[in-house]
Amino acid sequence: MEETDELFNKIITALREEQLFTNPNLTIQDLAAAVGSNRTYVSACINRRTNFSFSQLVAQYRVENAKSILSDPQYSTDHDAVSSAIALSGFTSDQTFYRIFKELTM
Repeated sequence: MEETDELFNKIITALREEQLFTNPNLTIQDLAAAVGSNRTYVSACINRRTNFSFSQLVAQYRVENAKSILSDPQYSTDHDAVSSAIALSGFTSDQTFYRIFKELTM
């Protein structure tokens, strides 16, 4: 169990502090390499600790980051600012963001 806790802490650190989720092409292999593990262990650890898949966890980080950026007073509701915040959060398209945002916040 300690090993799982250590791996999970590395995963969260990589996502939160290193902001790996902002890479729109992030794969579970990339995350595994960043934490010094393999994709099977990383996937199992994420599933066990969060009840989310890798992609669901990354989507949550991306949505929270976009919400944080958009709540910054320097951003307006201007479509270009929204698109920039979406891209900075690692989404590949506005449509993907809107779909995932709706799934996670409704």
